[in-house]
Amino acid sequence: GLAVKAIVRSAEKLKSSTRNDLLQVIQGSILDLSAAELAGHIQGCCAVVMALGHNLNFMDLFVRNHTMVTKATRLVCAAAAMVRLDSGRPLRFVKLSTGGARNPDGSDNVSRGLAERVFIACMSSLLPPWSDSIKALQHLGSVGNQHPYLEWCAVRPEWFRDGPAAELVVSPTVRSLFAETGTRMDSIAAFMTDLVT
Repeated sequence: GLAVKAIVRSAEKLKSSTRNDLLQVIQGSILDLSAAELAGHIQGCCAVVMALGHNLNFMDLFVRNHTMVTKATRLVCAAAAMVRLDSGRPLRFVKLSTGGARNPDGSDNVSRGLAERVFIACMSSLLPPWSDSIKALQHLGSVGNQHPYLEWCAVRPEWFRDGPAAELVVSPTVRSLFAETGTRMDSIAAFMTDLVT
């Protein structure tokens, strides 16, 4: 297995089965770290996986920090510029995003219907966390694919579903948000892990 450092808001919420000698748990908020402190944590790592998101409750949807995903994404990019990997390769950054976000390079060739476009516009206007996820992906787009210290990938699943891992359909473009399937969380985790290795 691979050695993993995990920055988590609450170590108590980790399942006991996830604890082993290869896992180093760092409890705290990534937003409380400076870029230099985060660079110290990722020094020696080959990849960063970020599954940071907002909780689906009133306080997180409408009151609390509406820019935490964008801030954390910027922080990882800044820290990556401070880290020199022994391999000479850029740091890999795999970020969980949303199916409502378009590829920042404009390569999505999906044609969304009027109802779906109106739905996305409403979600972006009415739910600040949705807009935050889109802005985080736009920031990665501004970093570009030629950043000398960072190579990134945004995983954009449709609706999350509970249940055991199932076959995952991978596409470089997004599908309709109104697809009935959704994506199982275990499948997303397995896919993001595959992108790291």
